[in-house]
Amino acid sequence: MKTSFSSFFTLLELLIVIAVIAILASLFLPALNSAREKVKQISCLGNLKQLNLGMNYYANDNNSWLPEYPSDSSAIDCWDTRIKEYVNYVKYYSNGNYTGSSSLFHCPSGKLVASNCANSASRGYAMNQYVAQNYKENGRLHTNYKHNSKVMILGEVWNPNNNYTEFTLLGTRTNREYMSYSQETYLAWRHKGEMNFIRKDSSGASSKMGFSTFGENIVWYVRENEQYYKNAVFCD
Repeated sequence: MKTSFSSFFTLLELLIVIAVIAILASLFLPALNSAREKVKQISCLGNLKQLNLGMNYYANDNNSWLPEYPSDSSAIDCWDTRIKEYVNYVKYYSNGNYTGSSSLFHCPSGKLVASNCANSASRGYAMNQYVAQNYKENGRLHTNYKHNSKVMILGEVWNPNNNYTEFTLLGTRTNREYMSYSQETYLAWRHKGEMNFIRKDSSGASSKMGFSTFGENIVWYVRENEQYYKNAVFCD
């Protein structure tokens, strides 16, 4: 009888320990996941900063002009192609195949594209079309216009029509190599409702979707009269 009671008590203790561990795990697991995601967000921003360095090197070699928007929608000559030498990236497009390694172009929280190219060619970033296309006067230049230094150059994108995967690295300009505020559904809010982006002054930041869905605190372009477009409104 003594042995039976002792065994029962030991089993009860074991169940209590298991219950305590389960409770502690339920308490700490969300915090652990949050910390893990924060690390991924920081790593993602690091990718953008390295790509931005490539942009700046390109501008230094091209009279302060940033990479341009291709005139031909089918041309394999987009912003990432223009800066590949500056970020030590080797890639090519041949016979319908995309090849190359794209860790720098891939967000750690992103979903690799599953078709049209190898997973290694997945890309989660795009260039601000208003800068690349020079649509609002001198967008491609490092000008002294008020707020021009705060204009977004690069940001995160995903494909809402394909389970929010990333896009191909070496696509045409229609494959969201470029983004505009009118394509807000392609802005990628991967990091707990936030997206990373980089500005002309090389500063990095994160943005939430905001009421307009165009992103909070993102300056999309600056006009020659120094008006700038931010949070879906024109500002002076």
